[in-house]
Amino acid sequence: MTGRERGLLLIAAVAGLLALGLPWASGSSGYHYGGWYVAGSCVTTTDAEGYATLDCTPGYMSPGVYMAGTSAQPGYATDIRVWMGVTVVLLVTGLRRGSRKLQAGSLAVAVAGGLTHLNAMPGHLAYAVAVSIVAWVVLRPRAGNFVPT
Repeated sequence: MTGRERGLLLIAAVAGLLALGLPWASGSSGYHYGGWYVAGSCVTTTDAEGYATLDCTPGYMSPGVYMAGTSAQPGYATDIRVWMGVTVVLLVTGLRRGSRKLQAGSLAVAVAGGLTHLNAMPGHLAYAVAVSIVAWVVLRPRAGNFVPT
């Protein structure tokens, strides 16, 4: 591996760490269920002697309910941290052993992890940059490898 490839992988590692700290899932704003009022009712009743009385039930009201929202989730609070961990282990093992299959496997795991969160949040974009750099390093032809033209 050349010094340039090492530098690119270092940039990918920084982008990956940045992705862990940036938001991956947007928060939801809180919402309020509106209140309601139920009016009371009165019924005229007569007793055994014929006297009429008014029997009333009270009305009631509810002010409603407020449901709090959620904050944006950073990458370390989502499942992407597991995908990134597996990717790093496969990539480092593949680079140490010189195994192109393990390196390609790490790239496949990285892409699959990115597909679990398809949105345009900052963490996902930083992760896409990291995966793109890793893809360039892993998939580019090296000396001694036959590449058909």
